[in-house]
Amino acid sequence: MTKLVASDHLRTPEYILDRVRALGQIALDPCGNDDDTVGAWVQLRGADRDSCGLATPWERHLAPEYGRTLVFVNCPYGRGHLDPWTLKIVEEASKGCEVVSLLPLDPTTKWWKRMASTAQARVMIDHRVQFIGGSHKSGSIKSALFYHGTRPHLFLHHCGDLGEGVRL
Repeated sequence: MTKLVASDHLRTPEYILDRVRALGQIALDPCGNDDDTVGAWVQLRGADRDSCGLATPWERHLAPEYGRTLVFVNCPYGRGHLDPWTLKIVEEASKGCEVVSLLPLDPTTKWWKRMASTAQARVMIDHRVQFIGGSHKSGSIKSALFYHGTRPHLFLHHCGDLGEGVRL
């Protein structure tokens, strides 16, 4: 796995988190960091969050009996991170996790095609996301939200105003 650098420790802006939270309590943030604002019930974090978030089965941190089933993923965008993270997202979604992931808008890549072929909905955000923290704060390309789960209509209702939303 590629080592994380300062620019990989970016936080998701509140306007995106507010839309994700409208789906319900975020049960798990597998890509947390020490000053994270996601507000998930459980955050997997540390100096090398890849080893924790990628190695840990996500369903063990969910509590369906309390309505805590939603996973939010804003993984590192740096070189070498997106392929293993999208593999993990697809794997955990296939086990029944409801996952919203914030990823670069890059339809030419293998990992994008993987996400597009397995997600139930997607919103291509129509502006560059201004991330919080890190060494550069702003994404160098546009981003997209992918949804894996049984409520794509609700995801599009809450997140569709960010850009072009489609059920897949």
